[in-house]
Amino acid sequence: MGLFWWLKNILGIFINLEKLLKIFQTNINMKLKTNTPKKFFFEKRTVKSHPLVSIIVPTYNNEKLIENCVMSIFNQSFSDFELIIVDDCSEDDTLKILEEIKDSRLRFFKRDVSRNKK
Repeated sequence: MGLFWWLKNILGIFINLEKLLKIFQTNINMKLKTNTPKKFFFEKRTVKSHPLVSIIVPTYNNEKLIENCVMSIFNQSFSDFELIIVDDCSEDDTLKILEEIKDSRLRFFKRDVSRNKK
């Protein structure tokens, strides 16, 4: 299973989550219009609260693909998410590329010990 497979599945999950959120928001709007006394957790969200979705992307020596991966996630219509990238001791310029991306939704971490090397 290569990086392309992982990225395809992660983006597929993200797209499905986006569709589900639209369905929930539509249902909530319909229920709010009917003046039901129920409270939904979407109503209490504020800008300072935690993101609704966390996307975690593992990476190892992917300097050629990491920027496209990040930008494709940021270009989604849904924006209430955080992107967490975990680098497994890459030996290329993956972290330099991530440091150049200025977006408050992006967080990245470099592991101290690689799980790829045996």
